[in-house]
Amino acid sequence: MQVIWAINQSVLRNHSREEIPYPTFDHCPQCNHFVSMVRHGYYQRHIPEKDKVWELDICRYLCPHCGRTLSLLPWFLLPFFQYPRNTILTALREHFLDGVKTFISRQLLNFYEKRFKRNLSAIILSFRDKGFYEPLSGDIREKAIRLLGWLEYTSPSESIEMIDQRSDHTPVNFMALSLYSKRGLSCKS
Repeated sequence: MQVIWAINQSVLRNHSREEIPYPTFDHCPQCNHFVSMVRHGYYQRHIPEKDKVWELDICRYLCPHCGRTLSLLPWFLLPFFQYPRNTILTALREHFLDGVKTFISRQLLNFYEKRFKRNLSAIILSFRDKGFYEPLSGDIREKAIRLLGWLEYTSPSESIEMIDQRSDHTPVNFMALSLYSKRGLSCKS
C-alpha cells in the first residue's frame, strides 16, 4: 500500500534521510489494528527531470500485527509513474496549449494525454465536490488546460492522506487508472 505524504520537495532533496521528519503511524491502515508501525527500510526511486536524474529514498513501514508493508510516497510523485507530478502537468499543459515538444518522449506524452482525457470527468467531479463551480468550456482541449491549471495549485490538505476508497485522492493522483472504477463513472475510449 502507498500512503501519500505532504512534504516539501526541497526537504527531501537537501537533507539526509536521518534528518527528515518521517511521520509515525499509531495504527495499520490495512488491517486497522491499533499498533505502532515499524520503519522497515527504504527503497530508491529514480526521478528524471530535464537535465538530470535524482534519487530519492522512499521510506517503508511494517505492521507487526498483519505483516504487511506500506510505502510513504511524497505527494509530488504519482504512484506507478516515473516522472514527477509537476513534470507531467507541465508536459500536458504545453502539449494542449500549442504542441510544444518536451523532453518526454512522444509515445509517453500520448499515453499521458489519453489517460488524462479518460479521467477528465472524475477530475471535474472532484473539483466540483471541493467547491470549484467555475464554468468549463465544452472543448476538451480548453477544459484540459483549465483543469491542469487547477491541478498545479493543489496539494494534499493534510500531512498524510491515504489512497483508498474513503478519501478523494483525485487532485493528488489525477492520472490513476482506477478513477473510473472507484467513482462508478462510465468510460469513453
